[in-house]
Amino acid sequence: MKVNGAVGSDDVLSISLTASVRAAHRDGLSAIANVTYSLTDFRSATIFASGALVDDASHGDAKANDSLFSSTFGFGFPRQPETTLWLKVEAADRLGYASNQVLVPVRIGGKDQPPVLVSVSCPDTLRLNGTTQLLQLRATVSDPDGLTDVQKVFFNSFKPDGSPSSGNPFQMFDDGAAGGPSGDTVAGDGVFSLKVQLPSTTTPGAYRFEFQAVDRTGLKSSILSKTVVVVQ
Repeated sequence: MKVNGAVGSDDVLSISLTASVRAAHRDGLSAIANVTYSLTDFRSATIFASGALVDDASHGDAKANDSLFSSTFGFGFPRQPETTLWLKVEAADRLGYASNQVLVPVRIGGKDQPPVLVSVSCPDTLRLNGTTQLLQLRATVSDPDGLTDVQKVFFNSFKPDGSPSSGNPFQMFDDGAAGGPSGDTVAGDGVFSLKVQLPSTTTPGAYRFEFQAVDRTGLKSSILSKTVVVVQ
């Protein structure tokens, strides 16, 4: 049995499963009418997939008429901590007699891993020169479970006196909108960006920015801090 899964944009695992079982009959293979399967969460009585296993070299079956009945099928499963589903397989002959049932546990999910803030980028010093200035901030993020697992990247900023900015938290974007509010250059590359406008009246001093990422299960990265000194 083989299970492959990937996280979709709607936070559902798109799972492909290949199941195989060897079946025999004292009157030969031709006496077997069908071999069926169902994949069930017994706790909620939810059936996620059901159908037939075949021995005709189709639908994931490798070789016809070798007594090995197989099928490859897909289904969606909500992302959650590790869960056990049960694959039930049984056969019936042409007279309607059923075989014994085979139950196989299928574990899905597992321990999620938090995202990682690889680096942050912004100037060490920003000079106002009596005009409004744009501060470009960037944070490079990775995730052991894939970038699609990253739900958001944000930062909180703190004034020179240590007080938090009124707009906290500020969300960053990996949208490739270089000319837009984010200033992001390439979409989907794990670099999240945001432009911050500093008016000419901004109080000079050292501003602290604390960056963090959150994945779709709520796990957070460590915080990376960066200080930008604003001068007139």
